[in-house]
Amino acid sequence: MTLKGQKNVELIRYYYSESLFRVGNVREAAISFSELLKKENLGDLGPKVRLRMGDCFRNLGDKKTAEAYYKLLIEKFPQSHESELAKKQIKKLEAKPT
Repeated sequence: MTLKGQKNVELIRYYYSESLFRVGNVREAAISFSELLKKENLGDLGPKVRLRMGDCFRNLGDKKTAEAYYKLLIEKFPQSHESELAKKQIKKLEAKPT
């Protein structure tokens, strides 16, 4: 498969995962997003996938894992838009009692 073909497969996987998340199949979305994280270089999808992984775990009630994904996103992609969203989610998580 060509590099372009591989990127298309990753993009399709991302949109599939995103659709699972949006219709409320959060556990399945997390599994699908985690498959994407196994790829070495996701390019622009990297921050998006990590943000959604945090969102999935937050929705599943796993605050610690959600925070871990958000913090990893901030560390790896500090200048991304998703990094700012992750910081807001961390603040919300910290404000809620456990």
